[in-house]
Amino acid sequence: AVNKYSLPKKFVLYVGDLNWNKNVVSLAKLCLKLGYPLVVVGRQAAETNYDQTHPETTELVGFQRLAKAHPKKIVRLGVVPQADLVGVYNLATVYVQPSRDEGFGLPVVEAMAAGCPVLSSQMGSLPEISGMAGWKFNRKNLKLVWQNSDLRRKLTQAGLAQAKKFSWQKTIRNTVKVYEKIIADRSNY
Repeated sequence: AVNKYSLPKKFVLYVGDLNWNKNVVSLAKLCLKLGYPLVVVGRQAAETNYDQTHPETTELVGFQRLAKAHPKKIVRLGVVPQADLVGVYNLATVYVQPSRDEGFGLPVVEAMAAGCPVLSSQMGSLPEISGMAGWKFNRKNLKLVWQNSDLRRKLTQAGLAQAKKFSWQKTIRNTVKVYEKIIADRSNY
């Protein structure tokens, strides 16, 4: 994946949309200040055909302006096939989910499962998803994780354990339990 996508040796990774709640402009500005390359995966990262005047595209417009101004520091991969995405997670120095709000945060689980250290905001579902395996995203923690390979190893091990808590089989079992409880509760009326 390094050669295929011309990835830097060390980089911060973000995977997902570039909506207002994702807060990727703040992440990009911080990476630029610190001199850390940022790799962004997702359709919107490379999107050109959208209404740039619409209020909901403000974050996307801001991100793309930064990316165009700093093409060597902000790498926009666009859509990456799942098989390659695992390799990109493996190569990243740290995965960051800087969201202002988050419904679930699947990329956080994917990053942990792929052995990538995770930093995330403490908004929405993210504290529950990352547990103790994902440190809070801020400038200090980003610098610590970037500079300390022992810390990255510890976060990687914790992330692998945390990711095991999430599986489709477990989701299906728990969903069936909820339905069974609803049916049992209704039959008691």
